[in-house]
Amino acid sequence: MWIEPDKISDLRSRLVEALGRATCLAQNFEHNCKYVLMIYEMGHKADDVGYATSEEMWSHSARLHKRALHKTIETAAGNFRVSSEEIALLFDAKNSRNYLAHSAGIHLIHLPARDFASELQTFCDHIHVLAVADNLVASWSFSIQEKHVPPTHRTADYPQKIVDWILHPIESLILKSQQTAAPKQ
Repeated sequence: MWIEPDKISDLRSRLVEALGRATCLAQNFEHNCKYVLMIYEMGHKADDVGYATSEEMWSHSARLHKRALHKTIETAAGNFRVSSEEIALLFDAKNSRNYLAHSAGIHLIHLPARDFASELQTFCDHIHVLAVADNLVASWSFSIQEKHVPPTHRTADYPQKIVDWILHPIESLILKSQQTAAPKQ
């Protein structure tokens, strides 16, 4: 029912901090994805039939910006030169964004201790998917804005850097979880 802060352990509070960082990644991914795919769609419309007025263009832009992420990716799948692997990654990242936005907090705060390691692994898996997809759409965004591919130093280790930043508040918890999950020799 209610969140009871005085009953949330320090460990789970650190999880909430990591979730806050993950939410930033999820929002960045969604923003980058919508921006890039909106630019592509508006460019195609401008090339195909054009806009009668600037008001028509701004109205179209506003409609596209309000479009749900799933619909945005679905439209890209049918209209743009994006590989099937990239589309699959975008849909996976959308699902990871939804997990972080709608489920992770409740699971990480209220989940019984016996299910904790499994849920922690799920959380980490979703963060990794989002980091890889965000790197992809951020690279597209960079190319649109700067008119050249992004430098390798920006893209090569971005997914790992962002995952490390998000998981930093719970590093010790992850190590402990991995040690208890490892088979004993």
